[in-house]
Amino acid sequence: MQSLTALAGAEAREAGALYLRLAVMLFAALVLLMFGYILTVFFVAFLLASVFHVAWIWILMGLTILHLALAFLCALHVKRHWQTSVFESTRSEIAKGVASLQGKSV
Repeated sequence: MQSLTALAGAEAREAGALYLRLAVMLFAALVLLMFGYILTVFFVAFLLASVFHVAWIWILMGLTILHLALAFLCALHVKRHWQTSVFESTRSEIAKGVASLQGKSV
């Protein structure tokens, strides 16, 4: 029995180290993705500024407003669907099971 618990402990440490490395790499990938996205937005702003002969700061402000509006719409969508019930069928089956255990009919 002690050898099984020792083996389980060793495997748990190994799995923990693996998942920690994966979490660090995922975080690094998200940070790099964020920087890449920001640099792409700046590239588009400078490109549009050179094409339309407008100051890049105004185009960057327009892109910022666009991103804020999209974030606001996403937040409204989440707020609207936050109260949506999930697992209704599971909840009703559990209620039926509890009621049958108590001797009540649903």
